Amino acid sequence: MLRHSIVIGKKHLECSLFVCKQPGQATTAWGAAHSLRIVALVARVNHLRNLVPVDGRADEIGLFPLGVVLLPTERVPLHIFEPRYRELIGECLTGEQEFGFILRGDDETHSVGTRAVVTEVLNRFADGRLDVVVEGRDRFEIDEATEGRSFETALVEPYEDVPDPPSPETAARALVLFGRLVELTGSDVDVPDASSEQFSFGLAARFEFSPSLKQELLESRSERARLERLCEMLEKATEIVARQHEIAEIASTNGHAKPGEP
Repeated sequence: MLRHSIVIGKKHLECSLFVCKQPGQATTAWGAAHSLRIVALVARVNHLRNLVPVDGRADEIGLFPLGVVLLPTERVPLHIFEPRYRELIGECLTGEQEFGFILRGDDETHSVGTRAVVTEVLNRFADGRLDVVVEGRDRFEIDEATEGRSFETALVEPYEDVPDPPSPETAARALVLFGRLVELTGSDVDVPDASSEQFSFGLAARFEFSPSLKQELLESRSERARLERLCEMLEKATEIVARQHEIAEIASTNGHAKPGEP
């Protein structure tokens, strides 16, 4: 029996390998089959090693699939009521761990999601339910689903941008559109840092865009392309809100123009 100990990320994997062979006997079919298993195990170990991020975080995380998208830097409140997710969030709180926030629709579970951390526990109920606030951190991509827990788990890889910064003109335009939309909606939000490498996420996180649009931004690997797309979204949203205000103003006068107006 051979015992081999391997450290993968923060996990310690021990495996025992048994090889049976009579003295002077050639490798049997049984031995060949188990040799293949050993080769498969070694390949699996190497695969797991490759998945471990440089900063040492565990590569296997619990998943929280929902019909909403969490962007990096974004904060959202969650009501945790299902037992499996109470277990997941409970472990994250105890071990100060992250979990994976992914978008799941009627026909598709997206592979690109956001690591999330619980930043605040608002309420703890007697039956185990929780009200929490979570914050988006780094993005990830699911490499392989895993099993063994009450909640979904997966091996994930970092999902990072390519070097492609936006122009100063695009960043300035985004800030102007942001300010205009904040003014129209009467929102009380702070202005994100335009010098941030993920300025686009900071802007998008302050408005309620549809899950499909937010997932589009999440999956983009270019800050330039993401900010340009966000400018289009902000411009369209500004036009819609401005038009709604016009309609509301006309309705308040029973459809008649005010004196002095054409």
